Amino acid sequence: MRVNSLVKTQLKEEKEKVVRQSVDGEILGIFEIYQLLLEDSAFNHSLENELSSGMTRSAIKKTVMGIVETFEAMDDEYLASRAEDMLHLGNKVVRAIYELEGKKLHSITDKQIILFGNEVSVSDIALFGGDQILCPAF
Repeated sequence: MRVNSLVKTQLKEEKEKVVRQSVDGEILGIFEIYQLLLEDSAFNHSLENELSSGMTRSAIKKTVMGIVETFEAMDDEYLASRAEDMLHLGNKVVRAIYELEGKKLHSITDKQIILFGNEVSVSDIALFGGDQILCPAF
């Protein structure tokens, strides 16, 4: 699956950038979790079934939300917390699909930024230098 290999490549590049920034090892672990989730056979089988009708965001959302619900229902707190990681991975898959379709969603900049969103992943934050992200005063 082209999407899967593109996301794996992007994750590897993101991790390498984070390593160059000497970021905490715990943050690097997020990239390992994403790789493991991306290689999960249940995820890939479900995704392939949904995408067989064409690459759509709704297919990704249906696949991801099914797995998120499974994680959230787990009694183990650590495993239940992986639901959020699954949501972030789903977003990365959607971005990869847009790229394969020739659409560019965003580019990383050297300028200072404010990250804003319902959910911003640790891996997304880690892509920026510590002095790039501004915290607005509330």
